[in-house]
Parts: sequence; C-alpha cells; structure tokens
Amino acid sequence: MPSTNKSGARLDRAHGDLRRERRFDQAQADPVALQSGEGELVSQKFAIIGFSVDALTTEVFRQQLTEDVKNFAETPVEPKIWDWFLERIHYVQGDFQDSAAFERLKQQLDQVDHDHGTEGNRLYYLAVALDSLGRS
Repeated sequence: MPSTNKSGARLDRAHGDLRRERRFDQAQADPVALQSGEGELVSQKFAIIGFSVDALTTEVFRQQLTEDVKNFAETPVEPKIWDWFLERIHYVQGDFQDSAAFERLKQQLDQVDHDHGTEGNRLYYLAVALDSLGRS
C-alpha cells in the first residue's frame, strides 16, 4: 500500500564531517531506507533542503552527496532510485546572522511544497557549531 505521508526535511549545517559521516548513518544501517523510493516506504511527497554557510549550489550539493553515497554506503544504491532521491534534495546557502538567508530558505521551502506536494509538512534537523551560539 502506498504511503500517504507528506514530508519535507531541512538539514542545517549540511556540510563537513556531519554531511559525510552522519547523513547516511541510517542508510548504512538499513540500505532499504535509502532505496525505498520505488518501494513506496518513503512518500513520493518528500524532499530535503540542506542549509549551511558553504557557498554551494543545489547541483554541487547533489554531486557531493552522490560521491558520499559511493564512498560511505555499505551497499550500492540502484541508480534509478538514487536519481529519484536526488531530485528531492535542494540546498540553500546562508548563516544565522543573515536575515536574507532565511528569506531564501522560506522561498525554497515554498518551492518544495509546490514541486513535491509536501503541503507544509516539515521535519527539522539542526546541528549547530558551538561558535554559532555566541556567548552571553
């Protein structure tokens, strides 16, 4: 039975060791988690938005993730399924002090809702470097 869940996810600090070593922990533990697009375990109405200070584009971010999957996944991912997953990955560059970055993020979230039918359903995963928190 197809999933009716609609999900959009945003990944903050989507770079560095976190991106390479943590993003695919679930996929390494259970390769079906990454290869579930065709099997309908993950809703067709699904997207991920990476948000970080790195000056990347969506295309460069996708290329990096493709390399990460090749290097870190314990089992190969079927190209058709990876392409399905990759189409749902987007990237916004910005940092916490840049209010314009949050406007770009809002625009990307709205675009994801439109393109992937997530209807505003969102899961936020936030990893913050200590130097981003400031001192009181």
